[in-house]
Amino acid sequence: MHESGIKGVMQGGTINDGTRDYQPLRSKQYDLKKLHITEMPITWSNCVIYYFNTGLGITAGYHRLWAHTSYKATLPLQIYLAAVGVGAAEGSIRWWSKGHRAHHRYTDTVKDPYSVRKGFIYAHIGWLVMKQNPKRIGRSDITDLNEDPIVVWQHVNYLKCVIFMALIFPTLVCGLGWGDWFGGFVYAGVLRATFVQQATFCINSLAHWLGDQPFDDRNSPRDNWITALQLQKKLDQKRSKLDWGVPLDQLPIIEWDDFVAQSKATDGTGRALVTVAGVVHDVTDFVKEHPGGKALISSAIGKDATAIFNGGVYLHSNAAHNLLSTMRVGVIRGGGEVEMWKRVHAEDKDKLMVRDSGGKPIVRAGDQPTRIGRERECATAA
Repeated sequence: MHESGIKGVMQGGTINDGTRDYQPLRSKQYDLKKLHITEMPITWSNCVIYYFNTGLGITAGYHRLWAHTSYKATLPLQIYLAAVGVGAAEGSIRWWSKGHRAHHRYTDTVKDPYSVRKGFIYAHIGWLVMKQNPKRIGRSDITDLNEDPIVVWQHVNYLKCVIFMALIFPTLVCGLGWGDWFGGFVYAGVLRATFVQQATFCINSLAHWLGDQPFDDRNSPRDNWITALQLQKKLDQKRSKLDWGVPLDQLPIIEWDDFVAQSKATDGTGRALVTVAGVVHDVTDFVKEHPGGKALISSAIGKDATAIFNGGVYLHSNAAHNLLSTMRVGVIRGGGEVEMWKRVHAEDKDKLMVRDSGGKPIVRAGDQPTRIGRERECATAA
């Protein structure tokens, strides 16, 4: 359209659509030459990029690094994860990890801070917006977090951090970068944080409500096609190559007094030994990495922790039993069922081994000797 035509269409800063009673919906100050927010796709790109960064801060930082201490991170990585994690506006590392540890320790009980037993909406977002009774929430050990300077600093300065990283930072990037201040605030700030939060909350609600429980149905967590897609054959192939520690029939038999003495030795030869279901485990290198904290696992050293491990303090998962099996170093004399199991394994090992679809021996979920909470068949009365 020629310039004269454009001037004919536009009169007095408004658009002449041919009607005499035309009332412009936009203000007179609106500049038609300026791109509208919906016509600036670069803001959407920034939104997606920052979404994955803040999501990584929650999953790799808040969850795996600090709540579960699954790995060790360098100082620059810790600072990065703490910075982008707070941008998700889900609380401080200390507060988030404390609640998550309590959730794992008291899953599906009244002490679970976001138990799905209290309702889907409560597990999804109700626990966050409703004030909970601090006396009802289960306690968890966070001494390691209280000694972490990054965690402490972020917790003390949380309000300033969350306002800057969740709203001001994305607004500055979009505004200074390409002049889209409003888009940076709305899309990369508010809406991006909302989507990150909903993705996290779905783990607390949908992941405990929809799906199957092919391996362990004692608690509410479930698997579904959205979160995991695996073929049984592939699982069997990987499982047959897993190392579950020294086989029971190859473990030495240890006297109880020797077990206690070695656990309490102060001459430098002592080890952090724990007995579960008659099997001795050396957890010396695992004490600092224990997700439940040092205090809990240290209290079981030199003792029979069968009841503690199987629900007395925390009902450990199949994964925990499998991990514990890699630490076994002996069998307590008089362990009864364990010694019998060891003897039978040595005499008729081939008949007892569970095999996968390819004929290789494997350990199925729940088959570790340390798990004693299973129902067993009993002989009927004569």
